[in-house]
Amino acid sequence: MGLLMVGLPLLLAALHWDDALWGIRGEPLEGAWLRLARICSASANGGVLIPAGAAAATWLAWRRRCHAARWVLAMVLAGSIAGLSGTLLRSIVGRARPLAHVEQGWHGPRVAGHWVVGKHAYGAFPSGHTSLAAGFGAFLFLHRRRSGLAGLAYAAAVGWSRVELGAHRPSDVVAGLMVGSSVALLVGPPMLAWLRTWCPDKPMDGGRPAAAT
Repeated sequence: MGLLMVGLPLLLAALHWDDALWGIRGEPLEGAWLRLARICSASANGGVLIPAGAAAATWLAWRRRCHAARWVLAMVLAGSIAGLSGTLLRSIVGRARPLAHVEQGWHGPRVAGHWVVGKHAYGAFPSGHTSLAAGFGAFLFLHRRRSGLAGLAYAAAVGWSRVELGAHRPSDVVAGLMVGSSVALLVGPPMLAWLRTWCPDKPMDGGRPAAAT
């Protein structure tokens, strides 16, 4: 409920001021800022973040650092579910990307009698990259507030990069943040409970818990 109370007004405001916010982007990024934006954007590509996170979790589990392994894998799974949810939503909504050479607007899954599901030009709302990054980062924030601030900063950086690179409008990014945060909130507790069976803590030693991993 709290997420809706905060997120929904922000989304409505972003939708109302989309054109104005888009207009203040200024000149296209160059140099170091452009490289930074590209790195942030690429890092939230499902083909990059998910395999890298899964590999890290597997290595940590092999080293019997199960606590860390569970957290990394939970963040990856939350991000994956959020990214998939964002992708499904944008396929149904069919909003044209701001720089796409198609008629701008909200078209739904069909345009002029043709299916546009999966078409890049009609996949603006919500931002899939931001949904994935928000699921990844918000999951950490919801359970580890102090270190989770870095997760929120990462999601914000990805959202900034998507707007600056011309892939999305601000409202697309706000919607992606809402999708990712909602998924992280919903799947968190049951996912962590399930992952305890994937990499259980070390057995009791002499009646006392083994050292934390």
